[in-house]
Amino acid sequence: MNEQFSHAVKRAIRLSPLGPLLVRIYRGRRGNAALVLGRREGWDAAAKRVLSDGGRGLLADAALHDSLRSAINTDIDAELLWTAVRKALLLGGEDPGRRPELGELLVSLVGQCINNEYVWYVSDEERAVLGRRWKNPEGGGSTAPSWGELAVRAMFERIERLLPA
Repeated sequence: MNEQFSHAVKRAIRLSPLGPLLVRIYRGRRGNAALVLGRREGWDAAAKRVLSDGGRGLLADAALHDSLRSAINTDIDAELLWTAVRKALLLGGEDPGRRPELGELLVSLVGQCINNEYVWYVSDEERAVLGRRWKNPEGGGSTAPSWGELAVRAMFERIERLLPA
């Protein structure tokens, strides 16, 4: 059924006088290759690709960062991709702030989370890691977190809650 629907949509676009415009819009979507990969192989695979060397082109796209920071995303595929990227940054084990190519992405995703008022889904696995890492820090919590760790946390929790009382 899904294949028939896809074929019908392609045919309708091809026959439509607006077809060329619709194709250009679809191909011009920010992160289209990552979105296609996410739909085909899963959002975790797409997030891994975005965060790899192969994703540097997307991460360098100023228009993508502008849209994440200034608008509320309304594309479900993009939301699934960015929540998977956020999860990968949290669960990755390394401080993403130490990777210069991720600095702007961290800021942009924090901006998007503020814009969408933190409505993105948080899995039980993410909640457990957040609880272990920041609610009960090892060693008494005397070490201040890096800016990258704070940015990751700010993708899950309002910034004003991160400030010391």
